[in-house]
Amino acid sequence: MMIWTMNKISIIILLLITVLVGGQSCGERTLIRHYYILEASEDSLKPLQDSLNSNGICEIIRVQIPPAYNQQRIAVRRRSHEISYYQYHYWAMSPADNLTTLIEKAIRRSQLFTFASSGNLNKVPDCQISSQVYKLEVEDINDQFQVSLEMRMEFIEYSSGN
Repeated sequence: MMIWTMNKISIIILLLITVLVGGQSCGERTLIRHYYILEASEDSLKPLQDSLNSNGICEIIRVQIPPAYNQQRIAVRRRSHEISYYQYHYWAMSPADNLTTLIEKAIRRSQLFTFASSGNLNKVPDCQISSQVYKLEVEDINDQFQVSLEMRMEFIEYSSGN
């Protein structure tokens, strides 16, 4: 007959805990989140040579995006009537802020106006640019991500509303 002492029981319990914790950590995978940002190609950001160079001030209104697309999760359409979201791929910033910044950068580089901003202006602007996104989805083609964007932009003359 084997006599179990408190010392032997403690060692066995310690070994069991070590095996359970060690074995469980070996089976875990480290999941990495990937973050993406929308950027324009360098060619599209080159200043226009035949720009109008007006002396006006342009206000860029924050881009409006439906809630299904204006979130950190990236939407992907796998079927015509179904939107899914990637589990480990996220936008680095909100799509509305990202697109507003892109538009502002493009307008500034175009040198069409003396001043263009999406922030608060001290003066009444000469014109406004408003944008509305209808679709912002990612297409995964042969492990190459491409953004599918459908949007409408309006150039509004502030004084007349045209």
